[in-house]
Amino acid sequence: MDVLKLITLNPVVGPESRVLPPADEHPRKDVWTPLRDLQLPDSLDALAKRDTWALPTLEARELYHGERHFDYWASGLADAFRMAKVFGTWALPSSQLGGKGSCVLDLGCASGRVVRHFAAQMPDVEVWGADINRAHVEWVLANLSPRIKAFQCSALPHLPLSDGQFSMISAFSVFTHIEELELAWLLEVRRCLKPGGIAYITLHTDHTWQRLGPNVPVWNMIQECKDQHPDLDLSASAFKDTPMPRPRILFDHRSRALYNVNIFHRTDYIESVWGRFFDVCEFLRSASGYQDVVVLRKPT
Repeated sequence: MDVLKLITLNPVVGPESRVLPPADEHPRKDVWTPLRDLQLPDSLDALAKRDTWALPTLEARELYHGERHFDYWASGLADAFRMAKVFGTWALPSSQLGGKGSCVLDLGCASGRVVRHFAAQMPDVEVWGADINRAHVEWVLANLSPRIKAFQCSALPHLPLSDGQFSMISAFSVFTHIEELELAWLLEVRRCLKPGGIAYITLHTDHTWQRLGPNVPVWNMIQECKDQHPDLDLSASAFKDTPMPRPRILFDHRSRALYNVNIFHRTDYIESVWGRFFDVCEFLRSASGYQDVVVLRKPT
């Protein structure tokens, strides 16, 4: 990982100028598909009206969901409530997400896609966000709820936070891009969690590997990295028909300024290596787009 490239990314324009109207003001034809599988505490209309904060422009959210602005908002809502459900399943009986003293961190929060929903829909949760991109952090601080405490972090495994501060820590598309110091970052997450706290981390797993093809966002980058793995057949049919051959596989594309590495982990690697530091509770298949989620619990 090129630390100097990733330490600071400057916004082109001020964060307050890169805004769209709140979610409730955008058209929607259908209920966004992942929401259909969740039991929401209120109607989608009521939840949208409760979030009165601006949405980021395409530039401010790295083009995610294109012009489908309500879908962008709904994707974060689905992830937030899926996290809450997972917490209720795996956290200690004495813990309650949303109760007094509960605290959530989204590591790699971008422009607040997920943390905005904890602030809007769960008023008793203390909400934190961290991102390597200064432009994202400035956007969150300028445009979202003042309840969200957001700060810029670096590529090095250090968070300026207290031991045992958080009930739950999420990391969406973070450990999919950490080439070096992976376990040091994992231990930093462990340090910041309360005993019995939950980590919700998205991964490219061996299950993801067998789903790869031209319709998956990471496909083009993998094809650009074929020369790095002359021993592997990286055709679409090979992914479908062949198990992931190594416990951890790196695709490195240094000419890209961002997301210039992609890491794949076999689930047995996560269980045997990450499981030395956490209880591995479960894997959620395709719970975050084409990525899987691993649910980890800090031992008591």
